[in-house]
Amino acid sequence: MYLRIICMRGYFILREPEAKQTQQQCSTCPVGYTPFAEVCYKVFTEKKTYTDAQTHCTNEGGHLAMPKDKATNDLLDSLTSQASTEVMTYYFGLTFVKEKNAFKWNDGSDLVGFVDWMLGEPNNHLGGDTSCGAFCLGSWCDVPCSSLWGFVCQISAVDVATQVDTPGLCVALFQTHTEFRCQS
Repeated sequence: MYLRIICMRGYFILREPEAKQTQQQCSTCPVGYTPFAEVCYKVFTEKKTYTDAQTHCTNEGGHLAMPKDKATNDLLDSLTSQASTEVMTYYFGLTFVKEKNAFKWNDGSDLVGFVDWMLGEPNNHLGGDTSCGAFCLGSWCDVPCSSLWGFVCQISAVDVATQVDTPGLCVALFQTHTEFRCQS
């Protein structure tokens, strides 16, 4: 019989008294981030320019989110639609590179394959010199990078191996600013 207990500040796991030492893989995301496919995402409703949003994400240990596939895009659409009724547009990690005459992801890769542009987009919104990708009412649009909008950050989930080897000992699976989720 496995013993499981929730202790004061997070999840703890106790091992089966008769079992030998066990190891469990956990992935971790900072508190407030949503885990998905080994990446952690968080929507920020504080309005910033694209550059300031990117700086904020960098300070969080990541970068602006890059919804390169439908599943990730659907998750981010859901998160942004639930975040606030006051903020309707959220930057993500896509910009128009004038020299290439193409959109590029923040990691430098080309925008190929999956796209979710709103009808009529991209349209060089307001004729701005620089266009940045954003979620606009459930689809993508391009907006001036100097506009103040919400934004979505992504950071890599960290795998943590935990060992439980003493009957009756509570093993912490969290840190002050981190939330661990173990997979069975």
